[in-house]
This record gives sequence, C-alpha cells and structure tokens, in this order.
Amino acid sequence: MKVAHPSDAPILVELQKLCYSHDAIWSEELLFNEMSYHSNCLYLIMYDRDLPIAFIGSWIKGDECHVSNIVTRPSYQRQGIGYCLLSQVERIARMSGCQYYTLEVRVSNIKAQQLYKTYGFKPVGYKTRYYSNDLEDAVDMTKRLNE
Repeated sequence: MKVAHPSDAPILVELQKLCYSHDAIWSEELLFNEMSYHSNCLYLIMYDRDLPIAFIGSWIKGDECHVSNIVTRPSYQRQGIGYCLLSQVERIARMSGCQYYTLEVRVSNIKAQQLYKTYGFKPVGYKTRYYSNDLEDAVDMTKRLNE
C-alpha cells in the first residue's frame, strides 16, 4: 500500500473503469487536481506485486474524515481489501483527531453497504438524487470514532 500522488491519477481512473459505469468515473483531471491542490485529501493505493488492485480516497477536515471513493478490482473483491483500506484511513483519521468517519453509498449498492455496516458504519439518513449522473439516492453513513 502506498500514498497516491497526482501522477497516480491514471491508475485510479483505470481501476474505476473496471467497477463503475462510464458516467460515474472521476476524471483524471479531477483526481490530479484534488491530490495536487487540496492538502486535506488522502488517497491510498493497494497493490498485488505491481498490479494496482484497490484505492481509497478521503478528506480529513476538522473532526471528520470522509471517504470520497473506494474501489477494488473485481477479481479481488470479497477478500477484505476494502476493510483494510478503511482501517488504514481510520488509523490516520484518529491520529488527526477526527471524531467522525463518514461516507455516502448508492442505495442499490448492497454489497458495499454490508461492508460498511460490518466495519461499524451506521446509516444516518438519505441524500435524495445524490448521484448526478443517474439521480440515484445515497445512504449517508457515519461511524463515531470515540466510541
């Protein structure tokens, strides 16, 4: 696992292409700019030898750490990789003094919701028509870090 740098944006795009529909992929430019100009963002990439297999994007701001994106190569899913990525970011968030760990997940993404619940996130609400590409709702989830 390594901390991603702006030059890793193409790798993150390629991983997304394996998992998301075309209109849900964050562009290389968006990822590059986020990692270049926002000191509160953190991206981690996991590798199997030289093959990038997963990444997580997050923002740490004030007392909150927010997961913005998490992707695992399909052939590596259901092996604990997402859980490991969430754990690494949580460790950093705790060291940064965060009290809350938050994310949104598509209402239709039951597998991801199960992972997040297993990890300790709890649904706290819904965001109507959150995903602009298809107007799907999101489940808003939070894990309190001081419990």
